[in-house]
Amino acid sequence: MAIDKAKDEAWELAKWLSGPERSLAFTHGGGGHSPRYDVLRNEAFQKKYPWAPNLLKALEGCRNRPQIATWTALDNAIVDMTTSVLAGQSSPEDAIKSATGQVQPYLKS
Repeated sequence: MAIDKAKDEAWELAKWLSGPERSLAFTHGGGGHSPRYDVLRNEAFQKKYPWAPNLLKALEGCRNRPQIATWTALDNAIVDMTTSVLAGQSSPEDAIKSATGQVQPYLKS
């Protein structure tokens, strides 16, 4: 029974730490932005972080990453492609060709 009580108490602590009040305090203490929509919409938060409405707008178009075993390899190819173009190391066309070669084996399986 002690283990069940500890689990329940741990769950209550996790809910308290990630709740709107603590999450807002975390962001105001320099912890970055909150993943909570209620915090991003909070007037005090938006006053301190004027970019919050833009983040909310960007989040409207977000989707979860695919839940597939090969996602890390695909993601690495995308990051490598983007980074090489932004760093001026590759043209967009060459970067796309390279990324296509990296992801092709995963798309066939």
